[in-house]
Amino acid sequence: MEEPRLESLGQVLHRIKDGLSRSTSLPLTNTETPSLDIEPPCGTCRGFKFVGYAVPLGAPDFGKLRPCPVCVTHEREARDWFAGLEVTPGNESAIRYAKQMAQNPTGWLVLTGNVGTGRTSLAKAILSHWAGKERIPTTASQLLDSWRSHIRTDDFEATFRRDVDTPLAVLDDLGAEKVTDWTADRLTQYLDWRYVRRQPTVITTNCDRASLVERFQDKGQGFAGERIADRLFDVATGLVRVVSLTGLSWRSVANE
Repeated sequence: MEEPRLESLGQVLHRIKDGLSRSTSLPLTNTETPSLDIEPPCGTCRGFKFVGYAVPLGAPDFGKLRPCPVCVTHEREARDWFAGLEVTPGNESAIRYAKQMAQNPTGWLVLTGNVGTGRTSLAKAILSHWAGKERIPTTASQLLDSWRSHIRTDDFEATFRRDVDTPLAVLDDLGAEKVTDWTADRLTQYLDWRYVRRQPTVITTNCDRASLVERFQDKGQGFAGERIADRLFDVATGLVRVVSLTGLSWRSVANE
């Protein structure tokens, strides 16, 4: 009887390789596309919502996952941050202009109205759309408190310049802050800087022009009230759009 012929290691490996190439029952690798009649939900992550870091083997981040950038962008565009707002005759135009500002940030949008009419809710929807996640707008009082805290840490100028230069800004509840010479000067500088450079800005206030002038009267260096009001209510140049929300307080209606 003829003894079985021993294969060399190279022949064994070659035979295994040929068998793998002909097999149709093996699982797909991460570079293959399933032969289905529908397209995968995302060409980047194949629908898993996460992708691996492109880092060398042995690097600290090797093997870690991060959210798929394509899916994150799609989810940001698909989320309607205005969906929960009830449209009424008193806020219909404000919601329309707020959506325009969210989708195409241009100029200034000033939302005025009594307390509870939805000014902050619209500002929140705009800011959340810009950020791609839920964000709460900063009030004028909070912004001033932040600036004060940085005076003590000797980095006020850098912080102030960062806030002034931010590409998109939302300032909530202007006119409710404690007015001093210092706050009047700082708010005037902040608004002047953004106004002159036509930086997209959303401001909410329950003050009209006259009450805003009165509130800042005789404060700061010069006519702070007139200057701030002139910026917020400058509808003649086309830079600023002022929209008033009317009607009952949303919170009062909800509690009835």
